[in-house]
Order: sequence, then C-alpha cells, then structure tokens
Amino acid sequence: MEEYTHTRDARRSMLDGIDGSGKVIAAAGGIMAAVVFAFVLGHARLIKELGFGLGVAVVVDAFIVRLILVPAVMTLLDRALPKLNVEGEASDEAVPHTKRPTPAD
Repeated sequence: MEEYTHTRDARRSMLDGIDGSGKVIAAAGGIMAAVVFAFVLGHARLIKELGFGLGVAVVVDAFIVRLILVPAVMTLLDRALPKLNVEGEASDEAVPHTKRPTPAD
C-alpha cells in the first residue's frame, strides 16, 4: 500500500512487493515444506500421511497462493474496482517517488 501511495501504479507496486519479499516467502516455504515432509520418513502411517498432506499444503500456500495468485488477483482487482478516495483531497496527488536506499549506499 505504501508503494502504491507513492506511484499510483498497482502493477509496479505489486512487482516491487514481490521483489522485496518473494525470496523470503520462497525460502520460508521451502524450509517449512522440508521440515513437514520429513515426517514422511517416520514409521507411523498416520504421521506419514499428515506430513505429506501438510507438506503439499505448505508448498501450495507459499508458492502458488502467495507468489502467484495473490499478486495476480490484486492486479486484476485494481482494474475492476472503482477508484475511491477515503483519505480526502490531499491524498489525491501522488507522493513524489523517492529512490529507496540500497545496501551499497
């Protein structure tokens, strides 16, 4: 939302958000999936089934829902929904976009 306030471009804001958090989401999803899939190596059938089911759920949530569906739906909704301003007239103008500092700065 903050990036959108600066740019008024939903697609660019979504891409900046994914660029900044996509690696973290992917890494966390991968780690969680590996931990949960490890239960498949156990001896009890019920634990194996739960480990497999939860592992698939984590992979679907992290990679398909959070990295593909949510950004796509947000971009489509920006096109479909009317432009409403609940902040008042002062927020109609985009805030000048400033370059974010990089770690090298």
